[in-house]
Amino acid sequence: MKHLCYPIVLSVVVFFACQSRSIPTDVNEKSTTPTLIDQTWDVTSFGIVDSRSTDLGSVGIFIEFHEDSTFSGGSYQKENGPLAYNSFKGIYSNSSDSIFIKIMYMTEINEPEGSRLLEFVGAVNGDIAYEINNDILILLYNNTKTINLSQRVGQ
Repeated sequence: MKHLCYPIVLSVVVFFACQSRSIPTDVNEKSTTPTLIDQTWDVTSFGIVDSRSTDLGSVGIFIEFHEDSTFSGGSYQKENGPLAYNSFKGIYSNSSDSIFIKIMYMTEINEPEGSRLLEFVGAVNGDIAYEINNDILILLYNNTKTINLSQRVGQ
């Protein structure tokens, strides 16, 4: 009778050992959720919290956060391709839901009519909340306003 118990106990141990292991299906599988860092983010609209309306009035504004805690960005003419106008650079630090941005310098030449670059720079300079939701970066400033940015395709 003793010998019959060993195979049963061994089977139960093997069963539970296999149940607790997870075997990866693809070791090279990457998350599809974009991160803030090493992405180019293009402004798509300015908005107001709890409102469905957005103000599109942005002409080619972008920002890139780099791994070394620096960022760069600028504006360009959207209609004729990425012809650069102005640029800005600085440093940042971030947590999971907020970011502190300090703009160190910015050029101010030939801004295309209708550009909201100066408004963008004023809004993001300082401590602001952010979240990434379905490839959209949402920056919250003045507790009621948002800037919505989309991840640039092809990165």
